[in-house]
Amino acid sequence: MAMQQESLATLFSDLSTQIGDLIRQQATLARVEISTKISRLEQRAVQVALGSGLAVAGALALVAAIVLGLIALGLAPWASAGIVGIVLTGIGYLMAQRALARLNRDELAPQVTVQTMKESAEWAKHPTKT
Repeated sequence: MAMQQESLATLFSDLSTQIGDLIRQQATLARVEISTKISRLEQRAVQVALGSGLAVAGALALVAAIVLGLIALGLAPWASAGIVGIVLTGIGYLMAQRALARLNRDELAPQVTVQTMKESAEWAKHPTKT
């Protein structure tokens, strides 16, 4: 009887150690997965900023050249500037919207960790089933 109690105590001790190890491993997995998603989020934010910056730089260069070209064709200076401004603003807006749409599609929740935690919880409820 004493031998069975010692074996049972050993089993519970091993189970406790294994559950602790499992929790630590899942925490590590969550950190890695979240870190990966944050890195992707940073890349998307940089793309949004670069797209917006390029749109502004392009707008400045093209405004001067195109407005002067339209004036040379006989349009009034205010009409030339208005047409060019509207077109460039539209292009910049579309670039930013496209990058934001990609950003919104990225799943930020640590899906792998959530799944393994669900599986571990199920296993902990029924450790004898495999």
